[in-house]
Amino acid sequence: MTGGTREGIDLTRVLHAPQRRVFAAWTTPEDFAAWYGGEAEVPLDRVAMDVRPGGSWSLVIVMPGVEMPFHGVYREVSEPDGLVFTLLDPS
Repeated sequence: MTGGTREGIDLTRVLHAPQRRVFAAWTTPEDFAAWYGGEAEVPLDRVAMDVRPGGSWSLVIVMPGVEMPFHGVYREVSEPDGLVFTLLDPS
């Protein structure tokens, strides 16, 4: 926040799945890599998750000829109610 304004965007998703399963999908490396990478490869040895307030996460999407690293910090972790985390890329 700067001067009373907040930078960034908020995303809210409503999923028709058990709450605990959705939380687990966003907090386990295998599921997070599959969600985040989609059709691209996200090698599990390039995923790190310290799921706690203040903990960091990172992953690298690998496509032919390019690697795209992303990372962030968990702001809120409330199992199974929700997660708040930042998302940064190298650009």
